[in-house]
Amino acid sequence: MEMLGCRILVDRVAQSSVAQKTGLTRTRINGIVNRVVAAGNEVSPCWERVESELAGKERQMADEARAGLKGA
Repeated sequence: MEMLGCRILVDRVAQSSVAQKTGLTRTRINGIVNRVVAAGNEVSPCWERVESELAGKERQMADEARAGLKGA
C-alpha cells in the first residue's frame, strides 16, 4: 500500500492503472493520493518552503537511474 503514492506521484502511473492492478477502486486510490499530498503540504511553522526549479532535471535523472538499474 505504501508504494501506491510513489507509483502515482513519482513514477506518474495513472491512478486508473494502479487501481486495476491492485483491485482497489479509483475513489480509494484518489483518497490515498490526496492524503499523501496533504501530508506533503503540511509545513512546520519553523520551516521555509522552497520551490525547486530543478524538478524536471531531478525527474530526468531518476528516470535515467531506473533505466540503468533495469539494464544491469
